[in-house]
Amino acid sequence: MTALGADKSVERYEGDMISLVVKAATTIYKGSLVTSDAAGYAIPAANTAGTFFMGVAAEQKGAGETIRVYRRGIFNFAAVGMAITDIGSRVYVADSATVTTTVGNGIYVGKIMAVDSATSVWVSLESGEALSAIYVRSILSIPIELSKLANGDIVTTYTPGFAGTIEKVTFVTTNPATTGDKLATLNLEIGTTNVTGGVVSLTSATGGKTLTLGGLTEGTAVSANNVFGASDTISVEAASVTAFIEGAGVLLIVIKCTAAAA
Repeated sequence: MTALGADKSVERYEGDMISLVVKAATTIYKGSLVTSDAAGYAIPAANTAGTFFMGVAAEQKGAGETIRVYRRGIFNFAAVGMAITDIGSRVYVADSATVTTTVGNGIYVGKIMAVDSATSVWVSLESGEALSAIYVRSILSIPIELSKLANGDIVTTYTPGFAGTIEKVTFVTTNPATTGDKLATLNLEIGTTNVTGGVVSLTSATGGKTLTLGGLTEGTAVSANNVFGASDTISVEAASVTAFIEGAGVLLIVIKCTAAAA
């Protein structure tokens, strides 16, 4: 790298528009919500994980062509079930023409500035923050005394109060369980639906395995039914319990949540 020692002509965009290359075998129509895929190509927006919201197409272009995309402004989009009380709410990609207040895969578009009807809203693409989804991660910590475990809920209908995604579950042993052949499995629910994965199997002193001090028992990989809204509840259930005599730990639930900054 070399620092400048003289004036340089700097290339720039005006700030409200950017040019992107359209993905192969793809057509983007004027007025479409546009995202970029993992390789950086422009595609019609969809509620698809791993894509990044770029803006609104200023023109129609096909595969390999360069398309101009508006990154700023207030645009009218189709929507579902909107009301005047939704003004100020965040909206996310539903498809290339439609926005929704449902987080889904978290492809953040902007905030509602006006509501024409239940099916039509005006959305500002620039609300003092990046156009892409803004995420923070937090860890929900739940202390558990193993001797008190029984089949059924350990935590019933806790409401985090924000939208997010459950990513990982781990049990950390803080007091060893040394009496052998004691068992329990822990799983999570969002509402009344079991999260797919995130199941923690606790086993004491079986086949040489012990819940030792500081030991980590990882849950199975979380793969589906793990997205929750601001009004949804999370519960923790125990099953297949063989009563523990002693032991304790903390259940750690890693949550990716959409930032709530206004």
